[in-house]
Amino acid sequence: MASTSSFHSIAATTSPRAAIPYFPPASYEPSASEQRAPSAKRQRVPQAIKLSPKRNRSHKERFFSGGSPGVRVVDVLNGDVTLDGHDERVLEQTGHRQIRVTIQWPGYPEKLSKDRYIAIQDKDTRTYITREELAKQICEYVAEYMKKARAPPPPKPDRFWTITAADSPKPGITIDNLWLISVAAANKNIWLAELEVLRY
Repeated sequence: MASTSSFHSIAATTSPRAAIPYFPPASYEPSASEQRAPSAKRQRVPQAIKLSPKRNRSHKERFFSGGSPGVRVVDVLNGDVTLDGHDERVLEQTGHRQIRVTIQWPGYPEKLSKDRYIAIQDKDTRTYITREELAKQICEYVAEYMKKARAPPPPKPDRFWTITAADSPKPGITIDNLWLISVAAANKNIWLAELEVLRY
């Protein structure tokens, strides 16, 4: 039976100004358990979104594994990682039955991929989604976004944030090096998936 606590829910503190980066660039030094080169660092993907003063800034759900922030997207998709509090019910405080998740990748069109609507409350049982289920659906959306971003490329891509396929000879960011950190309310019922890229 899933518990009903909110293991890593915290308040978002972004000021209600419009058209500013919702998540400031940041870096994170991976732990030894991530089995990465010592020189590797994770860098926040700077996403810009128009913020509404009516948005609920108290809603944010973070994802951890083994006490470390963030989960590798492909590990979630393949079922190769166990999230902390994976079976806990989340987002109950929102009062919503579904949320609309978006990605605003730097250098790419705002509507590259349609936003993903995620049902967070079962209409029959009225129970809320678990943290594991939420992460899985967000990562599926991330994978869809990354696939659409590869072709055709944007007219004026930001070379530092160019998305490529894992088997591409061209340098760029692949889904293998992408981590899901959190999902947070940004504009009314629009939620932004916070991502980090592992760089060497």
